[in-house]
Amino acid sequence: MQLERLYLDTCIFIAYYKEDDQYHKSVKSILRKLSKEFEFVTSDFTFTELVSVLIGKGMSDSRVYNLVQKILRTKKIGNYSLNIVDIKGKERNYEFSDFFVQLQEIILNSRPGIGDAIHIACIKNNGIKNILTTNKKDFEGEDEINIIEVGG
Repeated sequence: MQLERLYLDTCIFIAYYKEDDQYHKSVKSILRKLSKEFEFVTSDFTFTELVSVLIGKGMSDSRVYNLVQKILRTKKIGNYSLNIVDIKGKERNYEFSDFFVQLQEIILNSRPGIGDAIHIACIKNNGIKNILTTNKKDFEGEDEINIIEVGG
């Protein structure tokens, strides 16, 4: 039986790896529970955003680099397997210009920030139906995405 996919928002990685994050314990707990129900997925954009946020929170460049490289090499968040999906999904004729048109449509439709619009595009292009986040409001305008919110 193939598990349904669950897209992990950047905030999940932040909370998982920053022990002083208010969601750290909740994220570790919910990942344990959801790992039996879902295949965890994310995108390369998540790691770009993760680098920016962790450096902004004072983590050293070398520590951020090593953390991201470990996740990418092992394809795991902690002990949980992680699939990294491409922004264009399985669409072969998806051009870079299509990406920007899609972002504009998402922003006009549901008013997310640019980072969340990129996550939404990746989710839609890959036929993913679920997202795990600590920021439910960032995705509420997208009715076809089931939002699972982590409480603090």
